[in-house]
Amino acid sequence: MQKKVTLLIRIRVGKRYPFAEPVYSANGKLKPLCAMVDGRPEHHPEGTYHLRYQRKIHPSVGNQADEAIAALARKEIELRAAAMGMHIPADRQSADANRRTIDAALKEYTAEILAQKDYSTYRAYARATRQFRESCLKKIYLDEINRADLLNFITFLRKLKSRRGKRLSDRTVRNRFVYVLFFLNANGAKGLVKKKDWPQYTERTPEEYTEQELQLLLNHADKEEKLVINTFLCSGFRHGELTHAHYTDFDYTGSKVRVTEKPEWDWHPKKYQERTVPIPRWLTQQIAERRKSHPDDKLVFPNINGTPDGHILRVLKRVSKRAGFSGRAEDHKFRATAATRWAKVFAPQEVQYLLGHKDIQTTMRYLAVSNMDSTENRRKVEVTFSAFAPDTPTEPKRTAKIVEMAVGR
Repeated sequence: MQKKVTLLIRIRVGKRYPFAEPVYSANGKLKPLCAMVDGRPEHHPEGTYHLRYQRKIHPSVGNQADEAIAALARKEIELRAAAMGMHIPADRQSADANRRTIDAALKEYTAEILAQKDYSTYRAYARATRQFRESCLKKIYLDEINRADLLNFITFLRKLKSRRGKRLSDRTVRNRFVYVLFFLNANGAKGLVKKKDWPQYTERTPEEYTEQELQLLLNHADKEEKLVINTFLCSGFRHGELTHAHYTDFDYTGSKVRVTEKPEWDWHPKKYQERTVPIPRWLTQQIAERRKSHPDDKLVFPNINGTPDGHILRVLKRVSKRAGFSGRAEDHKFRATAATRWAKVFAPQEVQYLLGHKDIQTTMRYLAVSNMDSTENRRKVEVTFSAFAPDTPTEPKRTAKIVEMAVGR
């Protein structure tokens, strides 16, 4: 049985130096030097992090949150390897100073990701590289990694299960595989696999809500829930863009909303691209009314602590369940709905800007779906296959009628 490793923080309380549980934010990020004291979070700049495993609390691993998390992950891997009968030397670099170890490279790489990208990206990269390390515990040095290790990593991922007991999706397997390739490429280990070796996945067609589905959701939502749904729908915002939206981001005269960086929350727009999105005046008015009833709030949709609500998607899932809606309820589906509706009145480049896409090809995936439902394309389809339309006793000239309808005569 795998031994559990937990992270503790040692703090000073009066003349005592007890160990306490560290504090994590809603998105799972370790809050630096924060501890739970009498059921409440407190900041303790004097704190030091420690690992507890094998029924003992071990010496400090430092006072930096990111280093503590890395130490926790390394110890979990080490204990898992020991449980499998494998021995991992304590000092991997002492054997050959001219060769770089996988662990040293991973520590440096993830630290760079944490410094350069947002925390959600860091978590994704750190998870993928940690799982890669677990899949090749017998390897010590970077130059030992080969094609077989990467193919074995694909198999390793496909055997994993989520917390709910489900297998990882093909898309998730592909993403984590690519993150590991980024790590290896950054360390000079290029060309280990060919593109044909990469795990494949079926690219899902952008799915939008129908008019009936939207009405069903809105009919089963309360006032607050309706505002969340309508803001998702009319802005085309991503999850993080909505949860970090301030009242000051809204132009109440011009009826627009801006996507801007929020340094106080350590958040920035995807690809660091700010943009302004026009929204209906009735929605701007609803936001203004909400602001009057929440004069002390900066965020439009905060959680109970006044911070960005990392669980705002639960609103959509709650309303969907109440309405008996069997489809997917997520922000991407609202973005697809906004995109297909914008595509009917805006040029492709304008839709690209409104969605915050850096690549026009991403936008075109949404527009292709929208165009297939247009009246003109329906007419083209009827003309293309009109010669094969069967005549019936009630409509002996059906083919001619279809052609006539399609060409508009």
